[in-house]
Amino acid sequence: TVIHNAPDADIFYQARNEQKNPGVKINLISTSWSSNPKKGFDIYQYLDENLDFKKYEMTFVGKTDEKFSNIKMVSPLPSKELANFLRKNDIYIFPSKLEACSNSLLEALSCGLPAIARNTSSNPEILGERGLTFNSNYDVISKIEAMANNLEDYRKKLYPNQIEEVGRKYYNFSKKILTSDRQTKTINFYDQLKHNFWDIKKAIVTGISGQDGAYLSQYLLKKGYKVIGAERRNASGQLWRLDKLGILDKIEFDDFELLEFSNICRLIDKHKPDEFYNLAAQSF
Repeated sequence: TVIHNAPDADIFYQARNEQKNPGVKINLISTSWSSNPKKGFDIYQYLDENLDFKKYEMTFVGKTDEKFSNIKMVSPLPSKELANFLRKNDIYIFPSKLEACSNSLLEALSCGLPAIARNTSSNPEILGERGLTFNSNYDVISKIEAMANNLEDYRKKLYPNQIEEVGRKYYNFSKKILTSDRQTKTINFYDQLKHNFWDIKKAIVTGISGQDGAYLSQYLLKKGYKVIGAERRNASGQLWRLDKLGILDKIEFDDFELLEFSNICRLIDKHKPDEFYNLAAQSF
């Protein structure tokens, strides 16, 4: 049984990628929290010396003692800043040697970057159709060229690893090995865990600070829903109804602008709600 990991979907999520215009440079990015040479610094050095930087820009975020002439260097970033930085790029380069199920690779894929990874360890299995593998400095640039020439096709094949699916696989695996009569209580525990964790419905409520939104949220919470309140960024002073109902600290809030279609799409992509209640209206 092989179970992959998954990053925090509230931080590492895919932006709506715009199609690259001809002549615009392709942005490559790599990340590493370690300066260990096995992280693939032989490939970074080769790319720094041989990549066509008239066509590409490349950034390395992390720790290293290496000096590059063309690759841009950025110090390690906190998770949220790193995720925002990843979403500004096009292709993720992962040359690490013998690194299994790298969190860095999963984070990049979840942020919407097809990846080019060294053909070792679990990389081919994790990538699937979401990227390409290379063997050495002899073929890494040709793989970058192949992906850059078909970038939109690779973007269409992207999907994030979901933590709920990871948890479900662990649950099924654990339950599978707990089959004897004397383990019945343990199996019942796992059934309850499944009910508590995966069967919870999610609802997004816009206009949650209004009277209808507040009482609807209270009703949904009593029904066992997870409620995501979609409100304007400057609405913090208008949440008194939720506080009065005693549910303010039970709701997860996210920024929402009614007139921004891309923002609505981001909200749905991020939370994947079972139900969406639109009670918002433009104020004048």
